[in-house]
Amino acid sequence: MDVNPHTTGSTDVTERPAMDGPDKTHRAYHTLRADLLELHGWAESALNTDHDRQCIAEHLTRTLWALLTDVTPPIPPFPTEARTYTHPDVLTIGVRDGWADPETDPRRIDWTARQAAAAIPFEVINGRPVNPCESTGIRHGRNQLGHWGEALAADAMVTATDGTGARWLLMVERSDGHGWALPGGFVEPDEDPEDAAVRELSEETCILLPDIADSQVDAPRYVPDPRASDEAWMVTVLTRIDLGTYPSPADFPPVHGSDDAARAAWLPAHDYRTLTRCLAGLGAEVFPAHRQMLADALAR
Repeated sequence: MDVNPHTTGSTDVTERPAMDGPDKTHRAYHTLRADLLELHGWAESALNTDHDRQCIAEHLTRTLWALLTDVTPPIPPFPTEARTYTHPDVLTIGVRDGWADPETDPRRIDWTARQAAAAIPFEVINGRPVNPCESTGIRHGRNQLGHWGEALAADAMVTATDGTGARWLLMVERSDGHGWALPGGFVEPDEDPEDAAVRELSEETCILLPDIADSQVDAPRYVPDPRASDEAWMVTVLTRIDLGTYPSPADFPPVHGSDDAARAAWLPAHDYRTLTRCLAGLGAEVFPAHRQMLADALAR
């Protein structure tokens, strides 16, 4: 099989027009990400023949080459019509348990109130909400999220310092298999995001916060949740809580996983690289939606 990124092999590849302007890199990244997500879904049902496997391998090779060399990515060899997907759990368990909208057609929703309450403004076009920050590869539907449009979450970033001056971070292992994350969850109607963060923190880690805990609430930010779509996405409010200095990690407030968390633990987090190395040693990784948020917060 020919895998030279400069040759076409058995696949006729036509390149997109080049992009110009200061936002070229940003747009190219999201276009490439959407292509790879679409390719993943297409590949799951297209691995039955040698020709299909060759097309997939050649396109991946050229796409990765484009990413590494900053050239225009090739047009994918799969159909480019909008992909529609909503996980079956959303329409069954989600509706039953109350975390998903029962309405299956967003065009029947009154968007005025949802747009007014949104932490990050978004557009509604032809009755359908539009993700304000990225293209996910799923144009229509909710993927694995319950609510159409923005879903507001609250996350708690709890840190403590040991006697050597090393910083530690409280994290939980998600029970859904999406990796290690900050304790957090959805903000209830009329609930303050800081209160929601503390509530979720208690539910997922069983920690008892000292009265002297110092906290700070960040502005809402969009997070690239792997469960999102172009019509359902996550915005979170980060509450940072510093517990101060303890003689050793053994003296930190005890924690254990509960509710949606399989485990809870204090992890070394001098910086984001230290954190990811620790998790890699456990055969784990940071929840994708929290990676950039944590990298930014730990760099402060």
